[in-house]
Amino acid sequence: MYFDLKEYKITKDADLKASIVSKFDKLTSLSVHYRELQKQLKKLSGKRVELLAALDNPLLPLHNNLSENNIRKAVQCRDIRGSTHSIDGRLAKCIMLSIYSTCTKCFISFWDFLLSKTSLREGMLELDLIAKDRLLELNITRSGAG
Repeated sequence: MYFDLKEYKITKDADLKASIVSKFDKLTSLSVHYRELQKQLKKLSGKRVELLAALDNPLLPLHNNLSENNIRKAVQCRDIRGSTHSIDGRLAKCIMLSIYSTCTKCFISFWDFLLSKTSLREGMLELDLIAKDRLLELNITRSGAG
């Protein structure tokens, strides 16, 4: 079904969309004798709209790798450096990782951004303005699709 979803995102074929929905409904309506599996199938069926949202909104990813990428840098820092020793240190690390993540998502250099904010370089906008401009370029609105 995942490969069908990937193909649908490219082709936008209405028959393929109907086939995916049909396969999903058939899968989640299976009757099995294993109680825990039956419970999970019912749970999946209840989340049909969310799980098949990519059929209606092509901007949605088919996986959660993007969410996992958001925390990967923090985990790497923790593994390499260990924990910070003060509340101020934790706050500073959190702020810097947040800025790094936003810069990465906006396709700007984290280093250039830092230099521009420490007055070593001029001419870079505020990060929130850069992010808003990037969203406008990508035609993404508050509701998800433009």
